[in-house]
Amino acid sequence: KMRNNWHNLQTQSHECVTLQRSSQVTATVLSHCSLEVTGMSLGQRGPGDGYDRLFERPVCIFYEHDPTRKGSDKERCRCGYTKAEHLYTKFKSQTIAYWDPLSCLIVPALPNRKRLEGKIKFNNVDGDSDTRLSRFITLGNEADASLAIEYLAESWGLRTPKLIVSILGGQESSRIDPMQKERIKDGILKAVSTTESWMVTDGGQQGITKVLGDAVRQAETRQWSNQGASTVTMVGINTWGCIDGHEAIDQHFYSSQSHEPHEYRLRQRKVDASTCPLNPNHSYFIFIDNGMKGEPRAETQFRQQFEAGLSHHGLKPSEKGNAIPLVQVVLGGSLYAFQSVAKSVEKGVPVVLADGVGGASEIILFALKFAILREGTGKILPAEKITALKKLTRQVVCLPINQIESMTETQIDDWLDNTVMKYVNFLLNFEHLMTDYKVGKSGSQELDAAILHALLKGDVARKYYDPLDLALAWDRADVAARDVLADEMHLPQRNNINKMMLKAIMEGKIEFVKLFMERGFFMQEFLIEKRLELLYNYAAHTNGVLSYLLKKSTKESTTGSYSLKQVSRLIQQLTQMRHGASNDNSVVKSRGPLADQLRTFDDPFAKLCFWAILANKMELSLFFWSRSKESIMVALIASQLWKALAERLWPGEDVLQPEFEENAEAYHERAVGVVDVCYRTDHDLARNLVNQSSTIWPGRNRMDVALLGNCKTFLATACVQAVVDSDWKGGLRCSFLKILLCLVWPPALRNLSMVVEDDKGKQEKGSNHSLSSASKSKSSRRDSKYGSHAKLSDEQQNLLESRDEPYSNESKSQYENGTNYDPKKKKLTFRLPDPKGDQHKSKISFWRRVKTFYRAPVTKFTTHSMAYLAFLFLYSFMVLQLTNENPEHHLEIYVIIIAFAYILEEIRQLVAEDAKWLDKLAGYLDSEWNIIDISYLSMVFLAFILGRGFGLYEPSRILYGLVTLLLWMRVIRLYQAVDRLGPLWIMMR
Repeated sequence: KMRNNWHNLQTQSHECVTLQRSSQVTATVLSHCSLEVTGMSLGQRGPGDGYDRLFERPVCIFYEHDPTRKGSDKERCRCGYTKAEHLYTKFKSQTIAYWDPLSCLIVPALPNRKRLEGKIKFNNVDGDSDTRLSRFITLGNEADASLAIEYLAESWGLRTPKLIVSILGGQESSRIDPMQKERIKDGILKAVSTTESWMVTDGGQQGITKVLGDAVRQAETRQWSNQGASTVTMVGINTWGCIDGHEAIDQHFYSSQSHEPHEYRLRQRKVDASTCPLNPNHSYFIFIDNGMKGEPRAETQFRQQFEAGLSHHGLKPSEKGNAIPLVQVVLGGSLYAFQSVAKSVEKGVPVVLADGVGGASEIILFALKFAILREGTGKILPAEKITALKKLTRQVVCLPINQIESMTETQIDDWLDNTVMKYVNFLLNFEHLMTDYKVGKSGSQELDAAILHALLKGDVARKYYDPLDLALAWDRADVAARDVLADEMHLPQRNNINKMMLKAIMEGKIEFVKLFMERGFFMQEFLIEKRLELLYNYAAHTNGVLSYLLKKSTKESTTGSYSLKQVSRLIQQLTQMRHGASNDNSVVKSRGPLADQLRTFDDPFAKLCFWAILANKMELSLFFWSRSKESIMVALIASQLWKALAERLWPGEDVLQPEFEENAEAYHERAVGVVDVCYRTDHDLARNLVNQSSTIWPGRNRMDVALLGNCKTFLATACVQAVVDSDWKGGLRCSFLKILLCLVWPPALRNLSMVVEDDKGKQEKGSNHSLSSASKSKSSRRDSKYGSHAKLSDEQQNLLESRDEPYSNESKSQYENGTNYDPKKKKLTFRLPDPKGDQHKSKISFWRRVKTFYRAPVTKFTTHSMAYLAFLFLYSFMVLQLTNENPEHHLEIYVIIIAFAYILEEIRQLVAEDAKWLDKLAGYLDSEWNIIDISYLSMVFLAFILGRGFGLYEPSRILYGLVTLLLWMRVIRLYQAVDRLGPLWIMMR
């Protein structure tokens, strides 16, 4: 009878009052005991620091054999310890008649009592050679949780967490399949790794705690990411007597007085069924000693108070306003989980209940599903559902067999009514604080989303935190859209929305950037120079590659902030844009009369795309690229940036080179894809787009950037080749044979088809006959698409290219005088041009034809090639005439004059470049043909000086012969302009 009473007291330890012992019994016991409780810790505090009562651990002073134990445990006391483990030397049995925890478990009031705390070292965990250190402390079962929090914060130097996740679960992991385990692992890690969180468990190497510990272990070994990795702190709270090997820990710090960590032996198999080994992935352990071995749940009351104290007051209970969000996650759970959940919801703590893993969580969800609302009494369960609930409880919850094995069915039902049903009926009225999480079911929300959803229901989160800020910290845009911004369509009205957008961009949270923009966020007003500079400095401090490149570019080792001009200079170096734009405009193109730091950008998405590339955020850069105004130009520049970053990696960081090269190719493919789609849609607009000057780099078009970046696939597209062909012929609409004919017979220019631009930039087509077949085919394609017209008007061109408004004040007044403008409707009707209008145009004058013909690149190239070939034959003939008998020849003077003209041309090419002299020279020497030109011209003059000046004719002839070789090699350059010989040149290279 007394044994049953003692067991009932232990299962309801949270209701036990402080042990009251009479001075007579205590004096009698101590008079028969030679107790020596000496130092058990690494360090000892002074007796007056106020923390001594935390370490008042009870010990058993009366040994009584437990007849229920068998085997090797048959000599154990009812407290669970052996006779040798009792701290006494002699004891008279008549002092205490029978074993009773009220009188047998006492706290020795000795002055030399020290504290049991220190470090535990785990070696060779799961075959890993790394060593793990965990700190632990052992407190008494009457320890005050608030005082313990203050002591641990001071002694261990704890950092205040931003979230507390309390995990409840027994050994239900055997019922969870591997796929469900992986989903639980991923979900809980997403929840706790997004912020500096604490995960509070029982600390054991079994059940769901082992699954979560393995998840933390895997997360620590994952590869470094751009966002970094937040520290996950696991805190285990358990009963001291239920820890496997706690005697060895006690012996290490008690007998040896050692200051070294205890090497914990993690056993593969349980030696004692009543104990559990420690999980090595926990950072801290808090053990509660009730003076017994193998009797669990001594930590239940302390853990509830510990979590509640942390949640309401943080690590400083004496100060207010340090609240921390707390959420409880029940993954299965045994009988005591019902009590813990009830205590949590009573204090306003939200709870996540896992469905599909059995245990207490499934029972509670079953009751919530079938509960009905009755006026006056709240929610209740129907009678038939109560019966089904009891049946389900016996199937999925581990019941204490030692209590129910001797009961009848009626007694078991009564027992369930007094235990499980009492808590279930209480929880039915707190459904608003509980969230269902379906483990492993398709279409259900993930665990981290369920935790966040529950967290937003809690009192602390609603009172002290912005729900949108919490959702942003967890990177759960779906929860923010569903639970936070469901009724907010005008997001810019929020006071801190700019700060949240800046944080989302910095951390690369694309879904939140999309969500904010969908709710009316205006990026052009947000991105000012000050914020862009802040973004670059943030990336420079978090990205080693960008930091290295900026220091190298600025030639400074400062760790301070960088200006946009310095970033601009770096981008120019990476993209080889040495000219064509000022330093500011290459990165920043601002407008408006505000101060410099408040100026905005014409295309903020292009600037953010370049920032994301330098910050190594590929997905974010793609998002910004998709919304930029000049998608082709930005894609080409982005491809060149990724290539430059891949080439400038140093040893140790070159592992990123394949990734950077892949990113460069991805942007290259996007540029090709966009220009192909545009060209298939409209040939003329696509060609204008490719040849249009960019606002990002004024004076440069898409082809210039593609040439600098060696984007061969882009240059080989049909659209670019059409532009090249049009620029190559310079307005001439004829075959190459006709061009040769006009060079030989200039009067033939009167019948040559061409397009000439007038002084206002408008094109005029002229020919005494018909247009070329290519022009006819293009005209027929336009006719089939737009009707009968030959060329779009300026208004239509501006409208399609979206450069200006559909009509300006001038065009409006112009149309007001016509029949196509209705002032009442304020509407313009564009008229398609008359296809017969070109027939009434005036003919192009002969002198304008001559000017257009000789300015065309194809004409210049043809005349240059003919002149070069004539010079080559002349030079070769001269070299053949130079012999020992005739060492000088009059043609040598003509060759020197022509060579001097070529030198002047090379100087003109070098001076014409708009850049610094060093940049000009570097760009000039990038071409192998320029190097060949310098070589043969230098050798020609050297040979002439040696022969005519010093009479060294033999060396002079040798140099002339080498020059002949270089001149004939230079003929290969002409292959590049010939369609059939161009591929031959590529193969030769």
